[in-house]
Amino acid sequence: MKNRFSTRPTLVPDGECSMYSLMKASCPVSYQPRRESQRARLLTFPPRDGKKNSAREDDMDAQERRAELRVRPPGDALAAFALWPAADPAPARLSVPALGRPAASRRDGCRLTLLDASSIGLGVELAAPESALAVLAAAPAWLVYLTLRECRPEAEGELLSLFYHAAVARLRSSPGVLSAGLRLTRQGRGCPFDKAIDFVNVSRFGSPDLAAWLDALARATARPAPVAGPGLHLDRLLEEPALSADAPIVPKDASL
Repeated sequence: MKNRFSTRPTLVPDGECSMYSLMKASCPVSYQPRRESQRARLLTFPPRDGKKNSAREDDMDAQERRAELRVRPPGDALAAFALWPAADPAPARLSVPALGRPAASRRDGCRLTLLDASSIGLGVELAAPESALAVLAAAPAWLVYLTLRECRPEAEGELLSLFYHAAVARLRSSPGVLSAGLRLTRQGRGCPFDKAIDFVNVSRFGSPDLAAWLDALARATARPAPVAGPGLHLDRLLEEPALSADAPIVPKDASL
């Protein structure tokens, strides 16, 4: 009898020919009772082409599957932003004084456009003074602070603030504009006991907060618009044909 989870034949010990023994011998190792001398092993399936993939190839495939959901946020989705040049890799903790003033932010009159976003990366276009663009272009990584308008139905507030350490994957510059592809490596969270930012690794599985926000945004975008009924909707009152600029003005003494 062969194990359906393995290509190797299953050997049943002599004297154990009962149905329980056969089922016990044919089940995967992970489902069998653990013994003292038995080391835990993962149940793996061989690839269809017969070739064993490396760990790096497996990670790349998983990252590609997670990156399939790439969303272009609307222009009003970004409420605020700030960018800092950063070293690579990211520190485990960063204090607010060490963070310092951002190289570019909306408060300074800079403009950031989210070209596309996924749980593991961002495509951005920054319009800023040449001095700020030069500082960011020379850095191997950026610290990215985003304040997004909340669209998750279970969210408590109206804004979602995110902080990331992102490695610069690609860069293209033109006069006054810098386009960058950023790979998210760490997500920062505010320390509850100190004025500091603690970083957690998101390079492998992506940012769960950003993934949930993008999923809600994609669902809202794909949702069909409700069909307008024959009645009057006050939010579209001024769009009625009778109130348009070409409609005749009704005299005051006319009967309503």
